Amino acid sequence: MNSPRLSEVYCPGCAKRLPIRNYGCPDCKWENTVGHRGRIWPLLNLMVSGETMNNVSPAFLRVLAKAAQNFKAPL
Repeated sequence: MNSPRLSEVYCPGCAKRLPIRNYGCPDCKWENTVGHRGRIWPLLNLMVSGETMNNVSPAFLRVLAKAAQNFKAPL
């Protein structure tokens, strides 16, 4: 598996990688409850949105931590 990036979309329910344009997770049916027809946002957008993330899986938290470790801030 490639290292996750903050610009990618991962399902908070099952940690499956999803396309940028999505309408929630087709596997576990997790979707964003705040507008955008259930669309799950990229990791960075989720982090800075300030939204409460309920019912996220431990696998998603591992993906998020790994993506944050691999993040290289622009100078």
